[in-house]
Amino acid sequence: MIRLTPLSSYFNYRNFNKANSVVAKSIKSLGTGIRIQCAADDAAGMAISANIKSKILSLKQSIKNVQTGQSILQTADGGYEGLQGLLNKALKLCLQAKNQTLTADERQYLQDEYLQVLREMKNITDTTKFADELIFGDPNYAYFPISHTLNIEPYKSPTRNTDTASRIIDDRGTAVTQSNGTIEYYTLPSPLPPPANPQYLSYDNIGTTEIYQPATSTTTISDADVGKTDTINTNLGKTDNVITLGKTEPVINVQGYDDSIASLKTNGNVVQESDKLRGVTQTTGYANIDYWNNRVVNFANTIEDYAGNNTSLVIKAESSGMYLSKGTHYVVNPDKQSITLLDEAFTVAMQHTDTLTIEYWVEGSRTITTTEKFINGTEKVYLNYNGIDTLLTAGVNYTTSESGGAGTGYDTITILNEYSGNNGLAEGSSAYTFRITYVKENGNVFNLTETPANDGGSYSSEIVKLDSVTLTKDVDYTIDYLSKKITLTDPTKLKINPTQIGGTTDHSITIQYIDNDEEDNDDNTIFEFTPGSYISDTVKVKKDSTTLTRGANGFDIIGDKIVLTGSERLTGKGGWNFTISYLETEDLNMNGVADDLEINFEETPKDYYPADNSQIGSEEFYYNGVLKSFADNYYTVNADQQSITLDSTKVKGGDTIQLKYIRATDILGTGSLTVNATEEFLRNSLEVKLGGVTVDPSKYTINGGDGINTGDSITFNDGYLVGDPDDTVTLSYIRKTDIAGTSSMTVTANDTFLRSSLVVKLSGSIVDPSKYTINGGDGINTGDSITFNDGYLVGDPTSITLEYFKETVRQFNINYEPLDYNGDGDRYDSEIITSSDTTRGNNGVLTPGIDYIFTGPKTIELQFDPKAGEKFTIKYVRKEGDGISPAENIFELPSKPISETLSVKVDRNNDSVFDNDGIDNTVGTADDELLIENTHFVVDYDNKKITINETVAGGGIVGDPGEIRISYVPEDWDRRIDFTSAPADYDADPSLKGSEKVYIDSNNDGDYDDAGELLVAGTDYNFIDDDTIELTGTGVLKIGQNLDVKLNYATDADNIINVSSSLKATYGNIIDYTASGKRAERIWIDGNENGQFEDTELLDEDDSGNDDYDINYTTNTITLKNNSRLVGRKQIRIEFIQDEKNGNGLSENDFQLIAEPLLNSEVVKYRSLSSPETWQTLTKNVDYVINGNKITLIDNRQLLGLNDNGTTVADDNIVHRIKIGYTETDRFEFADFDASPDVEGLGGRIGQVLEDTINVKWDGVDITSDKDTKWQLVKTKIGEATNYINPNTGQYFKSSTPSYDVYKYEIKIIDSDLLKGDPDDTNGHQFEVSYKYDYFDEFLLSTPVDSVIRNLVVTDTLDNEVSEGEYSIYNETLGQDVFGNLEQKHYLSIHSVDLADPTKNPGLQVKVSYEYYSEASRNPYTAWLQVGPLASERIQITIPAFSVIQRNLHTIDLSTVEGAETGIERIKEAMDVVSYGRSEVGAQMQRIAEIYNKLELRYEKYTETYTNIDGTDIANEIINYLKNKIQMMQRIELYKNDKLNTTYLLNLLVFASSNKK
Repeated sequence: MIRLTPLSSYFNYRNFNKANSVVAKSIKSLGTGIRIQCAADDAAGMAISANIKSKILSLKQSIKNVQTGQSILQTADGGYEGLQGLLNKALKLCLQAKNQTLTADERQYLQDEYLQVLREMKNITDTTKFADELIFGDPNYAYFPISHTLNIEPYKSPTRNTDTASRIIDDRGTAVTQSNGTIEYYTLPSPLPPPANPQYLSYDNIGTTEIYQPATSTTTISDADVGKTDTINTNLGKTDNVITLGKTEPVINVQGYDDSIASLKTNGNVVQESDKLRGVTQTTGYANIDYWNNRVVNFANTIEDYAGNNTSLVIKAESSGMYLSKGTHYVVNPDKQSITLLDEAFTVAMQHTDTLTIEYWVEGSRTITTTEKFINGTEKVYLNYNGIDTLLTAGVNYTTSESGGAGTGYDTITILNEYSGNNGLAEGSSAYTFRITYVKENGNVFNLTETPANDGGSYSSEIVKLDSVTLTKDVDYTIDYLSKKITLTDPTKLKINPTQIGGTTDHSITIQYIDNDEEDNDDNTIFEFTPGSYISDTVKVKKDSTTLTRGANGFDIIGDKIVLTGSERLTGKGGWNFTISYLETEDLNMNGVADDLEINFEETPKDYYPADNSQIGSEEFYYNGVLKSFADNYYTVNADQQSITLDSTKVKGGDTIQLKYIRATDILGTGSLTVNATEEFLRNSLEVKLGGVTVDPSKYTINGGDGINTGDSITFNDGYLVGDPDDTVTLSYIRKTDIAGTSSMTVTANDTFLRSSLVVKLSGSIVDPSKYTINGGDGINTGDSITFNDGYLVGDPTSITLEYFKETVRQFNINYEPLDYNGDGDRYDSEIITSSDTTRGNNGVLTPGIDYIFTGPKTIELQFDPKAGEKFTIKYVRKEGDGISPAENIFELPSKPISETLSVKVDRNNDSVFDNDGIDNTVGTADDELLIENTHFVVDYDNKKITINETVAGGGIVGDPGEIRISYVPEDWDRRIDFTSAPADYDADPSLKGSEKVYIDSNNDGDYDDAGELLVAGTDYNFIDDDTIELTGTGVLKIGQNLDVKLNYATDADNIINVSSSLKATYGNIIDYTASGKRAERIWIDGNENGQFEDTELLDEDDSGNDDYDINYTTNTITLKNNSRLVGRKQIRIEFIQDEKNGNGLSENDFQLIAEPLLNSEVVKYRSLSSPETWQTLTKNVDYVINGNKITLIDNRQLLGLNDNGTTVADDNIVHRIKIGYTETDRFEFADFDASPDVEGLGGRIGQVLEDTINVKWDGVDITSDKDTKWQLVKTKIGEATNYINPNTGQYFKSSTPSYDVYKYEIKIIDSDLLKGDPDDTNGHQFEVSYKYDYFDEFLLSTPVDSVIRNLVVTDTLDNEVSEGEYSIYNETLGQDVFGNLEQKHYLSIHSVDLADPTKNPGLQVKVSYEYYSEASRNPYTAWLQVGPLASERIQITIPAFSVIQRNLHTIDLSTVEGAETGIERIKEAMDVVSYGRSEVGAQMQRIAEIYNKLELRYEKYTETYTNIDGTDIANEIINYLKNKIQMMQRIELYKNDKLNTTYLLNLLVFASSNKK
């Protein structure tokens, strides 16, 4: 049967086409290898594959870029290899040329060959290229922009003060303050013999102490019987290894310089010398007077004559020991080589047969010439006379001078005759030695090895100390950085005493500093990074162990350099170690994050926040060993929950990171941990410890048990366990089995005990009785067990102990019988009993009769039952007997005391201090430990015995007291006191003197006061001979225990005052005004000893017989008399005016001016005594006269010995004050130019003053318009000039102009009123002139000598461009190098008057900018390589520049041995540079190779991923192809059958139709 439907054929055809389409796609996939032919195949896959394909193409190009970089570096490496070979050859030539056996021709051959090698090296540097760029740097493209700010010197506008002395203020009159009298200290002998203390008898073994502690019974329950402790090892948590971030450079040690000098004397800065003056001693004697010839005694030398006084001559007659007086006994002959004896010599001083000892100084012997020149004022001159050293005073005892004239240096010391009074220098020619120390010339200047680091401002690195005192720059010293010198501003600080004198004999100078680094200006640059190699925010700097902060006072990073800043800049010697740590940019991953900033957990941490990928919760983060919380934001958790990323702004290189955490495997399922106990326990007894630390019960839950009272395990709260906790969990508890039926526990004692004695201890600690109940016994007094309160026992007690007494223990015995102070039989009151239980009695002290009683002489019965362990301390004073004799309250003395001096003290509180710091005394004395005679104790003086009173409450001694001290003065004590010298006797009574004061130190404070410590003569003591006193009874009473005595007294000699040693060297003796009824002197005695001289203390001298003193003007001697005679040592002040007896014609009424004043220019002012605040102007020829440079007061203006404040109170200083102002000159020079400078043979022009610009001020008043009436301009031609000099800076310049005249410029004041002196003006007249001159200034531009400059721009302070007519460039050609390059210096010349005018150019600066290039300044070759698909994935390759000119190889000259030696050094340096460059290239080649390998690996990974996504699965595609091919063939056959059937049917229908017809 034939079936045929239309759908069958249609379906067969469609299925055929579908299979055919699949087969075609399979064929295409198999042919191309690409699975996704269009977006319809896999839309998401196509998008992913397109992105990956883009990265693959980028990586492929990046690989090519890296290969290009490798080619560049290989080219550079080849060039460096060639340079190394040529340098080796050059080094060989230098070594050969250094051989001294070569001839000049042979050396020239070597030089020629070297130049060939040099040119080949330059050929390599100039031709080695990549892509037309020079590999070793191209100078033609290395233009360097330069800018300078140059300071223009302003026109001179000097302020000129008169350079002569125009003002003097002189104080006249002499003030002498001295102390006359003697103060001595005397210590009386000890009143008590040994073994007593010198001040008291000591008894420290009074009383005794005993202990009573009844024995106790004990019942103990051990640890095993009560409670249990489980220890569970949980193995919780993990601690990762410590991670150190970034890179740490090797330690950088900074060392400075130490130019210290340990001994300035050894170093020669300070010099010590000794000089013995040439004095002469001769003796002359004859048998009788006939042999004295004409009484002329000749000398072997000429006598040194001091101002015509011959005061160096001393003559002694040996027979009488008398010194002869000039004018009385002899005269000096005019030849100064002999004397003539007068008659008076033979009638008074000498015998006819006598010997004279004559001493004198040889003429010229008082001048000492020093070995070295010295700084004036730094000398110290000591005179040693008869073994006594005296410091001499400059200007008084000696003068200094320059033997070679002014400016040649001080080298001479001339001894004067003023320091030893009227006798001058001589009193034994061989006895005078002068020791001299001084700072030699420039001895205050110290050379430095290097220049100290400085910033040109406030910072300088040097530390300068004189001895141990740190000096201040610009105050105590100055420093010249250019010449490397330090100069002390006050060289007198280097003064020293001669070694023999003692005291400070030397000085040391400490100078420590950091060397200046010329490149960085100072040496505070401690490290330089390779550019682009570091992450700036992560840099950490440690100075020794201190981490510095980045900022104003720590460090900063400037141009890849670490520079110390502010207070951290280096000073002193150095020795610091710096550690630099940082993260490197090469650690940055593809995302721009440093690898070090991403920290991985070593194991998976437990995640307490599973719903939040940004938190974990179980970790602890330690930064530099310090725990930081998650909230501190030091890190973020990465999405993989396996790592964290650090915040780069908070961490630094060298920091350490450590992670601790609970591992995911530690706690399974949840965030909780359950720990099981080994036994069921009471819940309220549980103690939980984690790592030995008790856990708060709120942090865990108890599980199991009965759910109410007992449990068997705990569960920690979620999230409680973090970090790496201790693995040990301890559960301590009372077991359920420890308690039978209830939560209470009963402990039974081994014995029946007294309830009141029971002490319960739990684990060694006493349990409060309220925490337990006593059971059993009789229920009242005794018991046999205890029951703890419910819930009291917790944890695992170590033990339970019951301590108790089984029977009463109230009574006990002591060893001795106490003293009985009470007498009632049951108490003695000499005892003190204390209990260890402070709740008893008064804070543990028992009360007699209440807490205890005596039942026998040695038996004590307590009135209560003691507790177990209670201890009693019994202290008491012993009665006589049992080996004690006498009783301990009786004291036998070694001698009979004076009753008034007796003192008894008891240290009751045993603190070794006898004062009112302890027990109150019922008597209320000031000292509660001082006993009172007949109240607290009685004395048997005849038997020398003291008995402490037994009846007075509080008066006896009780317990076991401390030391007992008894002090007194024995009746047989020696009370005499000797004076060293006999005091002056002002009293007719032989037992009194009246010139002495005798003090005792009654309060032992080291001071002696008139109030209470001054003894009364005739009452407390009497004189028993001229220099001895004896204390009376009242004196002995005042002495007491204080044996120190002060003797203050005056001798007869103290009332005679010689003021010669205090006279001024310029003048003479006290001036004598008595002829005019005046006094030149005033004298005060500080009678009340308050250190002041008051009007009531001024002495009177009126020749009335009742006056206070007499004065001898010839000898300068003052004798005190009447009531003014001294009582004790007193201060005396003498004020007086001196006369002209010195011989130089000057008294204190004369005033020597430095120079002669201009006529009538002087103004003299005097402060009046009647009006001390008013200065009077004196009148010439009325009040004073003037002669040359000397002014003399006359008539009533002559000075008197009165102080100048108009009162009768003594001043602290000198007296009258005179002010004199005057003018010396009327001409003032203001501009003087050198007429003939000659610098390097170059011409120039000199500055000339522009006369119409001159402005003149006198004392601040502008007098410019008063020319020719008040002033004149004086021009003096001083020559002609061909060179130019800047008058401000002294610099010479290289511009050339014709010759012209040079002048000196002066201003002459012609108005006499302007020239008047002013004594009140501290500066004198002020002359000020300002002017302009033909300005010229020149600056050397800082460019290399082989450079070329371009684009020069000059602007002023206001940024206005300066025209080319106001400046010019001068190029000085120095020559050519071996390659033909010009070598030049470039100068900028400024010749603009306006630029030097601050009104037109504020700030007086010009700004210069330009560019230059130089063969010696090649830039290094740099190129950036793109090494990844991201824009940030780029690296820079750098090839260090190399230039034979930059290395100075072109200046090597092998024609000399020295040149060859220099060549060796330079070539070795160049070889180091080439080696460094080649190592840098090699390191970059290695880095690029690593980058290449990483790119290849990334390319492979991306390609593999792309293939997985878009690549065809060949096997699967072939199967799919075959399957669809078969289906397609089947559909073809079915279609064919359908077609045949259709044809057959049609044929049948045609056949049937035809047959029907």
